[in-house]
Amino acid sequence: MKRKIIVFLLSSFILIGCTSETKPKEVSFYENTEETKLKKSGTYYEIFVRSYADSDGDGIGDLNGIRENLKELSELGVEGIWLTPIFQSPSYHKYDVTDYYKIDKEYGTIEDLKNLVKEAHDKKIKVIIDMPINHTSHQHSWFKDVLKNKDSQYKSYYRITDKDNKKINTKSIEMGHKSWNKLNDQELYYALFSESMPDLNFSNQKVRDEMKKIGQYWLKETGLDGYRLDAAAHIYGKAEYSSEIDSSKENINWWAEYREAMRKTNKDVYLVGEVWMNSNIVSQYYKVFDSNFNFDLSENGITKAILMQSAGGLSTKIPLIYDSYKQETKNYIDAPFLSNHDQNRIAQTLESLSQQKLAASILLTLPGNPFIYYGEELGMKGQKPDENIREGYVWGNKYQTKWQASLYNKQTTSLLAQKKNAQSLYNHYKKMIQLRKSNSALKYGDFLIAETKDDQVLAFYRQYKDKKSLVVHNLSDKEKSIEIDNKNIKLSAYSTHIL
Repeated sequence: MKRKIIVFLLSSFILIGCTSETKPKEVSFYENTEETKLKKSGTYYEIFVRSYADSDGDGIGDLNGIRENLKELSELGVEGIWLTPIFQSPSYHKYDVTDYYKIDKEYGTIEDLKNLVKEAHDKKIKVIIDMPINHTSHQHSWFKDVLKNKDSQYKSYYRITDKDNKKINTKSIEMGHKSWNKLNDQELYYALFSESMPDLNFSNQKVRDEMKKIGQYWLKETGLDGYRLDAAAHIYGKAEYSSEIDSSKENINWWAEYREAMRKTNKDVYLVGEVWMNSNIVSQYYKVFDSNFNFDLSENGITKAILMQSAGGLSTKIPLIYDSYKQETKNYIDAPFLSNHDQNRIAQTLESLSQQKLAASILLTLPGNPFIYYGEELGMKGQKPDENIREGYVWGNKYQTKWQASLYNKQTTSLLAQKKNAQSLYNHYKKMIQLRKSNSALKYGDFLIAETKDDQVLAFYRQYKDKKSLVVHNLSDKEKSIEIDNKNIKLSAYSTHIL
């Protein structure tokens, strides 16, 4: 049965009290076909650009460093890379942008990005970049003008309100600090993540149009394949508007508008959302995104199951997550991962090599587009604060970044050394990625839990058309022998078997 197109009117903007340039408009939700879903499938690799590969000897990772090492990524087997923010910014992480039309000079130029994308495509690797448009830097020219000029034309570009506004919770505390910050003696501005990152006002159509224009510009000029959309659930943030506004609905309406605009430039654009919430909320964003990061599996799923040597939670959790996604679209593309640039590294939590290999095996046998955080395949360690989970990739050659001293990875075996060791974590990742690429059931297939009668064994089927695979993971540190579908399967400790 074909899915009906759902149409909403953005009439709620009138309630916000926005300027006259904002008018209600229709937004439609686009759904992938099975063909486009297959086209967008693949194993992705997250690169924290500053820390990955330094091509010019200044100690800072850059776009040319990535381009010059595409052969390494291709050899590992990844089919897509996600680059953390590359736009002009005063910070090391660059999630606070000062100019969306310029690449930060620390990382290179637009020509460097064009060359990277072209050569990546030659190697069958797609490229998506981080698009942080929930907020700008407080050093952006728009906000600087607001600070300087009482009647700035850019005042309506940000969420600014009178300090005595009773309809808004101006005392709200989120992310460990006040959400509303002093602009002047009479006014406050909203900044969810930091007072140096003022939130943009998406009730202003000029802001919406500019953000769409920026997204279309980079797709057209460089041939990028899509975007990782930062803070996607916070465009209309908690306590940012009055309670009359349904923030969740307005978030989704905005992203539907954004996706429609991106598809006009690239009909196959791949959009993956950062919606750091439970799966019931995440599922709503499958109306507008191809993929959403599966935080439920990352934070309270795979790692926890391995530490507890118990598959029961995962066996229950995974089907529930997928069922919630299916209610929105049958052609969803999950985005599972073990850790990312905002979380303690997986090897910091799972200390044994066997456990790390098992985590990789589970990740790479699940549906969707698995995302590997750079260095995860080397067993890189690190725990917060953030700089310490973003240490330099351990190359063992001239590409080593040195923007910060290594605290956790002085003993981590380099890529060059691991490539020579058949039993290394790197070669395990490489083997599992290749297995996934060569097995259509693992890459594209549906998911069905298999009964094991053993809480320490996670087993499931993956099926695509006439190809069916049984995947069995032993989460314990003991050998086991189990029976599934009249098959007697012997399992070594922390192992994976695919039949």
